[in-house]
Amino acid sequence: MKSTALVNCIIVLALVGLLAVTTLTLPKEEAVFAPMRQGSEPKTVALTVNVYLGTEYVEAISDVLAEYSVPATFFLGGCWVVKNAETARKLVQCGHCVGSHGYSHLDHSTLDYAQNLEEMRKAHEAIKEAAGVDVKVFAPPSGAYCDATMKAAQTMGYSVSLWSKDTIDWRDQDPALLLDRATRNMASGDIILTHPTPATVQILPQLIQAYLAQGYRFVTIEEMSDSKPQ
Repeated sequence: MKSTALVNCIIVLALVGLLAVTTLTLPKEEAVFAPMRQGSEPKTVALTVNVYLGTEYVEAISDVLAEYSVPATFFLGGCWVVKNAETARKLVQCGHCVGSHGYSHLDHSTLDYAQNLEEMRKAHEAIKEAAGVDVKVFAPPSGAYCDATMKAAQTMGYSVSLWSKDTIDWRDQDPALLLDRATRNMASGDIILTHPTPATVQILPQLIQAYLAQGYRFVTIEEMSDSKPQ
């Protein structure tokens, strides 16, 4: 009887040990990184422009930026790029960073991994063909994302950008209101979200001057992402 109990005890211990070893050796699921809402380098600021419709104000914004020798990051929708390849090319030629805004301006938080990846790949290919660059940064439309979005971005080798200051210029066109949203409580690593609108073009010189007057340096999202601790 004692012999049987001893054998049973040994078997149980062996099974527990095997389970422990198996658990330790199972591959861990790779952690999903978080989107960047703000950079970490002192006295830097990034201006982003999400583009899905129109061209007139995209070019006007680029002209203002050129006057101040300030770079920006233009997140381009793939379907927009297909129709506006020359403008996309000009943005790169002017020294701006071009990122992906997806292809069809979908709600990425509702898409599964394969759908997210397809949207990103289509946009990547469209931008590559039009502007000759491989994008490295992605801004989900409306800031909507889920784990599947982040995993797809990881597959593409993208950093994902959100914002710390939203002008909400797609809805509001009061220049004073937009400027206040963009410049109130300035902080190092600010990411300012804008869109190509008439009011945005109007306030851009004041926005740039306000940050420069406080000793800030404008950088692209790629630069900000590279300098952020991993």
